[in-house]
Amino acid sequence: MLNQAPDQRAIVVRILTSAGFIEGTLRVPRRTCLADAWDHAPDFVPLTDVQLPGLPTRVPFFAIRRHEMLLLIPPTDETLIVLPRGQEVDHAMSALLPGQYAIGGTVAVLHDVRLTDHLRRPSTLVLKDATLIGPGLNERHAVVLVDPQRVIGISEQ
Repeated sequence: MLNQAPDQRAIVVRILTSAGFIEGTLRVPRRTCLADAWDHAPDFVPLTDVQLPGLPTRVPFFAIRRHEMLLLIPPTDETLIVLPRGQEVDHAMSALLPGQYAIGGTVAVLHDVRLTDHLRRPSTLVLKDATLIGPGLNERHAVVLVDPQRVIGISEQ
């Protein structure tokens, strides 16, 4: 069969945008880790069964611009988030995001690589044991994916 979609898994995610949080179902190829899927996402990322900020009911479909996604919060039972890259060391860091949001947590960096050098790569930041703070918000999450291109600044702790 031609043009058959790859076997996919459905992941219910929360995405922080400049307009607020969006919750919906993201489909990712079954054997692809979530961080890689986000790194290679198209300009518009399709979501289904979506709750948009300010709307009382869910919409069946919404395509969100990739560069409007500040961060993505996967469910706690999602296990395929990032593939190990070798010997890594955890670095504690905090980041300031648009919209008066800040996030802190630990990021795994290859041994003998400084955090600032790691951040030069355009790939997704995977923060573990993350705390997200913002207007009326103080949440803890096991893992949060952050777009490094949208980070205003960072601090190593």
